[in-house]
This record gives sequence, structure tokens and C-alpha cells, in this order.
Amino acid sequence: MAVLADGKPPLERTFTREMEHGRCLAPALHDLLSTLDGDRCPIDTVSVDVGPGSYTGLRIGIATAQMLAFAYDVPLVGVCSLDAIARAVRCEWDSVCAIMDAKWGKVYARFYVPQSGVWQPVGAPFVAAAGEALEKVTPRTLVVGEGLEAHADLVRSKTRHIAPRETWFPQALNVARLAQEQAIKGPVKSALELEPLYLTQRGKGV
Repeated sequence: MAVLADGKPPLERTFTREMEHGRCLAPALHDLLSTLDGDRCPIDTVSVDVGPGSYTGLRIGIATAQMLAFAYDVPLVGVCSLDAIARAVRCEWDSVCAIMDAKWGKVYARFYVPQSGVWQPVGAPFVAAAGEALEKVTPRTLVVGEGLEAHADLVRSKTRHIAPRETWFPQALNVARLAQEQAIKGPVKSALELEPLYLTQRGKGV
């Protein structure tokens, strides 16, 4: 989790993948918010990673974000996990493919191309068999994401450009930055309308 404030260094708390959300999330959130300077640093937007990902983790994260948005009476912005992963790498390649393991030989994936110094998504995020999802990867494509743990050999048969492991997971600061950009563009859904991004084999959110 992270906080962005004008004129102040960003604040961030990072947890391991084995984090027990129900036990650790609330105390960590309290600790982070307690560092803010009350009315001098008001919260104007809440952001949350909406997936794709595990059912339980997404539901807990979104419910907590909804609670905060209601408490502070501010907009709630959902950010795709794959977008946050892509944001962590520099625009030095023809394209980026962000992948997350979806189990059973499948991955969640999304492609991006550089535009004005940032990665812009090409099409919607989707889920497919790893081989099918990576068909459009070229030797000038950078692949990033924890899906590399299960499918590294397949990726290496397509490209030698693999992002460093520290960029494979969505970073809270990148979720916050993407949410800021979305909030500026508007409009933003209400907190009650926000849903986790679940993907079917055909790539449609459910």
C-alpha cells in the first residue's frame, strides 16, 4: 500500500506474497495513515488493485478500499494488476507483455506499446493458454510479471528480454500513480460499482 502527496516523498508499505490479509492489512493501513499530517494532508482519492488475481485477496483489498472511500467521501479508482506491472519498466522496447500465472498452463496477459514515454495498453487484459497468449511476443518485446516463474522457458523461446524479478509484481506506488491519471481523465465509478477483474477463457471480465 502507498500514499502519494503533493510536495512530499511517497509513502509505501510492502508485504510478502504470503501475507495474511485478514490479520495484517488493517494494522498496516493504520500505521501508514497515522504518518499523514491530518488535515494538512487530506485524502482526495483512494486506489486499489482490482486484479486479475486470487478471489480472496481481491475481495479483501477492494472491500478495504471501499471502506476508506466511504470514510473520506472520495472517489475510488480501480487499477488492473497488469497495468501496474507494466508501469514498472522503462519504455526501451517495441512492446511489453505483462503476464501473471492463471494456473493450469494459462496466464493472464496484456500487451503495451510506448506512447509519450509511458506504456499504453493494446486491447483488454485476457486469459489464455500460455502458448496462445505469447504468440505475439517478438524478439523486441520485453516480458514482465510473475507468470515468468512458471513459463520462463516458453518466454525465452520468443525473446531474450526478460524484466528483472523485482518488477514482476504490482507495486502500490504504481497503482496509486495510475489511479491519479485515471482520476484526472475521469469519470470515476462510485465505490459501490467497483468490482474485481475476473477473466474467463474468452478474456471477458466477470
